[in-house]
Parts: sequence; structure tokens; C-alpha cells
Amino acid sequence: MNLDKSDFKHSSGENHHVCYYLYPSKSDNVDEFGIPNNITKRDDKYIIKHGSTICFASLVRELERNRGNVDRFVYLLKNSSILLTQNEIHEWLDICIKTKALPDYMRKESDTERNRYILKLDPDMKPSILFIQITCIRWLQEAPRFVKNMIALVNKYHISFYLAWPIASRMSIGNSWHNIVSDCAEYGQSISSILRDSKYDVSAARGIRNLLVHPDKFDKRSINKMAGNADFLATEKVRVAMPKLGRKSVVHIEHMTNSALNEAIEAGSNSDIKNVLKKINR
Repeated sequence: MNLDKSDFKHSSGENHHVCYYLYPSKSDNVDEFGIPNNITKRDDKYIIKHGSTICFASLVRELERNRGNVDRFVYLLKNSSILLTQNEIHEWLDICIKTKALPDYMRKESDTERNRYILKLDPDMKPSILFIQITCIRWLQEAPRFVKNMIALVNKYHISFYLAWPIASRMSIGNSWHNIVSDCAEYGQSISSILRDSKYDVSAARGIRNLLVHPDKFDKRSINKMAGNADFLATEKVRVAMPKLGRKSVVHIEHMTNSALNEAIEAGSNSDIKNVLKKINR
């Protein structure tokens, strides 16, 4: 099946407005989502507000500083920046939950109507997984066209979420600083040129899948024991989880709807994808 350019949008700009709080789940005076009603008051005990409007660099320090005192994270998106419908938001959350990029409780326990998203901070949680979860939420605000493109790739064209991520990144992410893969929009590109010329290293897609399905295997750390902001990024752990597929792992976009390739990306063993790549690259 060929990808129809009318189903996708090109964009390379992100709208940054990071606002999050850390708090204990046993807080008093909470609303129906368990969020403290007085959460915006910085001086309240163990209610910690972020220190940046662009990134999450302060999160690692705050988790270390308040170890044992906070176990909830709430991300407050700026409503005026949300260019997605509630249906699109729910579609995206469902896709991420199904693929383990977001926790099972995300839709049920978050206030999606007011764009307040809650994560439970288990001490054993892997920092790379926390980063991926935050990234999936931040794209709702910062890169809505990425979300729209992902929904089209996954739900209409039945491309694996893990394979769709680098494609949508090439279509609609301006830089790879906050991303989990190195793919991003290139100068002068268009949707037409992407659908005609782009190529992708499918080992990166497999790396995303491997990390999300087996985080304990590829990330030995926990959010309770992190050293430095760089450790928070997921890119390196995706790279560690990538199988060694050789030079033939780079595939033209025309093959991205190949059902055998997509099944291999999702399979339990790396051997399946090796066999598929041999057939594609004959």
C-alpha cells in the first residue's frame, strides 16, 4: 500500500511550554484525580515545580533531592497550544498504551479534558522509560502534527508504532534533542520528497520496541538512582537495544507498509527481521 501525501502534514517547529509538578500521592486536599488543589503554591511541603519552560533538565535533580517524598508527576499542558481534538488525543494515548510507551492507567487516571497527565513514579522505574513517557505526552503540545502523522501511519496504514516513530519524526520534528531517535526534519524537505526518497534504519525501530518491552534488560538504572541529567535521555538506551542487523537494515520508505516487515518489528525474536530484510534487499 502506498502512503498518500494528503494524509500527512509537514512541520518542523515545536511549541515549548513545560510545566510539571512533583507531589506525594498521600497528599491532603486533592481533587478527583488525586492532584493537590494547592499544587501551584511552590512553598507547600513536597510540592515541587519545574525550573524550566523548555525542557526537563531539572527533573533529575528534583527527584534526587526529594527521594522518598514524592511519587507522582503531573504534566500540565498549555491548553491554548493543543491543536488536537479529544478524539485524536485519546487515539494517541491508546496507541502509546498498547505499545507500552505509556502506562496502562494513563487515560483512566489523567485529566485529559484539561490536559493534565499523571505518571506514577515507582522507585524502580527506568529513567529511559520515564523519558519516553514524558516525550509521548509533550508531543501533544509541542508537536501535534507528529501525533497526527503517527495516528495515520499506525491506524490507517497499519505500520508498527516503533517503525512509524522515525518516519513521523522525519515528517514533523524539527530537531532530535528531545526525541528518542536521531531522525528529524531536513532542510527543504516536503511530504512528497519524504514519501519518494527517505530511508530508515529499521534497527532503530526494533531498538524502541526492545527497550519498551524489556526495559530491565537494557536499562539497569532506576529513577531512584540517577547521576546527572544526561542519564535521563532515552536515545542511548534505544541504541543499546538495537539489534546488529548490518548494512541492509536501512530500508526505503516504500517498504514500510510491508506486512512481513511490520510483523518482524513486533516479533519476540530479532531473527525474524533479519530474514525479512534479506528478502527486501535481494
